[in-house]
Amino acid sequence: MRKSSHAIQKSFLTVGASSKCTDHTGEAAAADSKQRLVNDEGLGPDTSKWEIKDFLTFRINVLYRLLDRQLKKMLAEHHELSIAEWRVLGQLATNSPTTVRGIAARTYMAKSQISRAAAALVRRGYALRSKDSADERSAVFAITKQGKKKYEIVMRMNRERQRRLIAQLDPNERRVMFAGIDRLIRYVRGDI
Repeated sequence: MRKSSHAIQKSFLTVGASSKCTDHTGEAAAADSKQRLVNDEGLGPDTSKWEIKDFLTFRINVLYRLLDRQLKKMLAEHHELSIAEWRVLGQLATNSPTTVRGIAARTYMAKSQISRAAAALVRRGYALRSKDSADERSAVFAITKQGKKKYEIVMRMNRERQRRLIAQLDPNERRVMFAGIDRLIRYVRGDI
């Protein structure tokens, strides 16, 4: 059963008060959560007592790995693609022609992983490989008609997967989540 947005917010806000999540209910919890938000503006919450399981990075990593496992199963069972092949195919569908370097810059995937996935897509007829006229050491990859068809089929499945996933959040939670993720991406990009 789906937690309410209030319960989700409280579980994030009460972590750190102790090393365990506290399950508050009622008016007192709402006031406590609002007070924490006021106190945390600009400085963030007190993380001095957090355990690894409480870290935002840990939680995001767990969600990422679970989503990857789900995607891996769907791709293998229905499309005979690996996750890396799917991600490269997606890049070729939207940024074709492109190089391994270009894909790496947009996705933060390892270049070696992209090279292997691109080679597999070429072998299966989903992509073409040619030499980069600007850099003889580099290859340029482009999607084929067969690759575009595969991409569209997998995208239909992935759009439905995204719809079901996002449906777990109400419209306000979605707006806050996407805005928060975008803000965190900007923050971390500025630090690397």
